[in-house]
Amino acid sequence: MKYLCHFAHSHPDFRMAELESLVSFFEGKFSYDKEEAKHVSSFAIADDTPFLVVEMEDEELARKVCSRSMTLRAIYELSAIVQTYEELAKELLHQNFDFVDGKTWKIGLEAFGRSYSTFQQQELLEKMRHIDLWNHGKISLKDPDIVFGILEDVGSQRTFDAPTRKIYFGRKIADGQRDSIHKYKLNSRTFLGTTAMDPELSLITANMANSNPASLIYDPFVGTGSFLIACAHFGAVTLGADIDVRTVKDLSGAGVEGNMKQYNFSGQYEGIVLCDASRPPWRLVPFLDAIVTDLPYGIRAGARKVGKKKNKKYKPVPEGLTAAHFPQCVQYDVPDVVEDLISFAAQTLVKGGRLVFWLPTTPEFQVTDIPEHPCLELFSHSLQPLTLRWNRRLITMVKTRDYNEEVVNLLNENNNNSKHPVAHSDLRSKVFWRPRKDHSISSPVSFDPEDQSSSSSSTSISGS
Repeated sequence: MKYLCHFAHSHPDFRMAELESLVSFFEGKFSYDKEEAKHVSSFAIADDTPFLVVEMEDEELARKVCSRSMTLRAIYELSAIVQTYEELAKELLHQNFDFVDGKTWKIGLEAFGRSYSTFQQQELLEKMRHIDLWNHGKISLKDPDIVFGILEDVGSQRTFDAPTRKIYFGRKIADGQRDSIHKYKLNSRTFLGTTAMDPELSLITANMANSNPASLIYDPFVGTGSFLIACAHFGAVTLGADIDVRTVKDLSGAGVEGNMKQYNFSGQYEGIVLCDASRPPWRLVPFLDAIVTDLPYGIRAGARKVGKKKNKKYKPVPEGLTAAHFPQCVQYDVPDVVEDLISFAAQTLVKGGRLVFWLPTTPEFQVTDIPEHPCLELFSHSLQPLTLRWNRRLITMVKTRDYNEEVVNLLNENNNNSKHPVAHSDLRSKVFWRPRKDHSISSPVSFDPEDQSSSSSSTSISGS
């Protein structure tokens, strides 16, 4: 059966990734035209569209997907695809609307790339007066049992008299869950930091991690707890860690715990461990259903790990003060963070578990910048443009095999492979790049969001 997905006009590169993740989560099946899907994920104004026709096995799957989706506005059971309102009236003239008997209904009209006044909408609806729908049920504009939608696709930034690309007609199955975004808006948080992830992207991230009431989800760079809140929204039990106590708790003592309490998620919050992510305190056995995190970017302030600073004398901790001692920390570069995170995920995720993390990078990103691991398979990588010089991607990986001695041997065999330079190395210098004083210019970073190039080279992680 054909359905029309109507996406919100934001974060286009996340639409298909979330949709595919949700269908997989509900163990459903669907299909779509891959060329049409490219337009749905496009950043180009000339051919972008928020509409995609898909085939799903049943209406129940469409309802389930809408019950969690943050990128979808709604899903419709598709009845017609035409280019003019006259063609639509002819197409609907012979359709049967007996299922509307004894129910209330209304028709809504929405246009992408064009706005209509109330009078203009009434004029367009008058063209539908001869269809059989008007002979069944009763019209109710406030709280109808059935909502039909006329969805017009003109295209963004086009003139009012531009020709319509497509007009869709269908019965609304369900709305997406975009109202949840406003529930968790940042300006209402008890505890907020400078690096807090906005609620829409946090909830999309939680969907990519398959958060649910039966899952335990861990954030090793928890910060102010945006991902813990998003995962708890879907019922998950959450756990966090961070190396900086000032990040997870403010002077008033509110901290992440205060945020979780604000949204009544205290029962799904196991707490935070103060630790070094490069030396996790956990037993390296499968116990996590997902790892969700936003890596420190190293632009304003990078990640840190415990270590001795250069040219600084070691001073033993005075006896009796070890419990309150904060050890010296050194810089923890993003490529090292990524490799350690993937290695940790391979050992602690259950089979089928997911590693979902935000990777700061540049437009020169290639898929091979993501280290390979025998236990993990890349599910998706979605782009969020930030500036001309850098952006970030949401990387989703799925654990497909157990971590065992055979895997360790594979890692050791690949340990000698040469590593190619990755786009997320030395990010700070790329972001703050300036021409040299002698006016010689090195290649500045260019931005092309459509560039999804990848090379045949690969990066491997050394075994432990």
